[in-house]
Amino acid sequence: MKRSLITIILALTFSLGTPHLATALQGGNDASNSPYVVGIYGWSDNSNPSLFSGCSGAAISPRIVFTASHCLLRLDPNNKLSADLKGNPFVGILPESAGMYVSLPGDPGIDGWKRGSRVLAQFALKESNNLREPYRDFGILVLEKAITNQSHKIATRAQIQSAIDNQSTLYSLGYGFKNHQDFLNNMAGAGKDPKPSILEVKARETYWGLNNNQRNFSDGFTLTTLMPIGSALGGGDSGGPLWLIENNEWFFVGTACCSQGPNAQFPQDHPSWTEQYSKSNPGGKYETAQAYFTLIEEAEMYLKQIVDEEKAAAEKAAAEKAAAEQAAAAQRKSTIKCVKGKIAKKVTALNPKCPKGYKIK
Repeated sequence: MKRSLITIILALTFSLGTPHLATALQGGNDASNSPYVVGIYGWSDNSNPSLFSGCSGAAISPRIVFTASHCLLRLDPNNKLSADLKGNPFVGILPESAGMYVSLPGDPGIDGWKRGSRVLAQFALKESNNLREPYRDFGILVLEKAITNQSHKIATRAQIQSAIDNQSTLYSLGYGFKNHQDFLNNMAGAGKDPKPSILEVKARETYWGLNNNQRNFSDGFTLTTLMPIGSALGGGDSGGPLWLIENNEWFFVGTACCSQGPNAQFPQDHPSWTEQYSKSNPGGKYETAQAYFTLIEEAEMYLKQIVDEEKAAAEKAAAEKAAAEQAAAAQRKSTIKCVKGKIAKKVTALNPKCPKGYKIK
């Protein structure tokens, strides 16, 4: 494969006013070791590992990650895995040759994929394919091994509506470019800043798509946010989680799908960022989980099947090991000491017995 990254976003350009694919949190604070964000690294095959974190996500439970569907490995016209963004996402169990990994939560290292887990399977709506529109842009990854011991709840519609009504503070996290210089450093081969970022944003309103046309599937919706002046989603933030905090508990709201406003990759698109502009244009859009509970159940059922198979395999391996140890013990020779008056002798055998007239000492 000539193109190996799961998200080759750097080559994409958009006209002024068109939403950018979310790719990093410009203007955020360091979120290293935060349990609320993971980096996603993906290639169509294992032959070309990369140090670039292509997307972000949230470990909603030890082996399940929520992200954007446009971050998933996709199928090309020949029905083969591809890193190209144009195809529909591959849905199902990934072949072992696919190199898709998720970092430990908040891992600040450039090689975080090595410490995380390989992805076993992807779940998304098959028709999720409109990259300029936050439309069905929600994906789920099932992991080979646990990357955390925590699980998190999904915010209810009532919680989200309350946050919109009160313009509550929400928290957006991601592994994207921190600023334009970070983007230039990566383009020059020096690599990007590998640490995740966190940004406080304000809940703004629901968003139904271009021309505000209401969608007709499962009653889901996209949430827009008002971002601080000079801040935006950028390269690497796609799939990054938006969180709501209530009574010190973090609730998952949605995944970053696209952005309007200044961008670390293309600052010339929006040379000025004013309070008026930030209020008239959504700073970031997040696909909520509300329309995807059936999809989440499918991922959980697949994981349960995997866990059951792993448990059965472990029990079988333990039984085989015990049987092998018992068989080995039966084959081991032992030695006893036998005496007859003042005469003593040792007898070694699989089942040693003293000669006639001797007694075991």
